[in-house]
Amino acid sequence: MGVLPRHDPEVEAQKSCDLARQEETLLNEAETAFTKGRSIKPEDADKFLGYIAQYKPRAAALVKAYCK
Repeated sequence: MGVLPRHDPEVEAQKSCDLARQEETLLNEAETAFTKGRSIKPEDADKFLGYIAQYKPRAAALVKAYCK
């Protein structure tokens, strides 16, 4: 998950609704892709799905905070 650790602080610094929604979209798209990829490489997919699960509540909180 190379993009999110760099993207997340930018979202918070700018207090941007658009960036918060982008982060949420990235997580949802990645979750869909890794869920589909489980049939090919379950260990790798599960590792990344774990990262996604950690970030999703944060992304939801950012959207709630900045998209009013």
